[in-house]
Amino acid sequence: MDYFRKVVQWLLYSSSNPEKLSLTLKAVIPFLVLFNIGDVDTLGNTFDAVINFTVMTGTWVAGAMTLFGAVRKLWYTVAPR
Repeated sequence: MDYFRKVVQWLLYSSSNPEKLSLTLKAVIPFLVLFNIGDVDTLGNTFDAVINFTVMTGTWVAGAMTLFGAVRKLWYTVAPR
C-alpha cells in the first residue's frame, strides 16, 4: 500500500516543489476539455485509443528493430572483410 501512495504522490505533486501540483495533473484538465470528455463512455474510448496507439507504436518499433537486426546480420555475413 505504501508503494501505491508513493506512485500517487509522484503523479500528483511536482518533483521540483512538492507544495505545488504536478504538470501532469495540470495537463489532464485541458486534455479532457479538448476531447470533450464528460462521461464514462467517452473517457473509455479515449483510453482505448491511447492504448491502441501505444501498442501500434511498440509494434512498429519492434518491427523496425527486427528489420535492422536482420539487415545488419546479413551485412556482416555477406560483406567481405
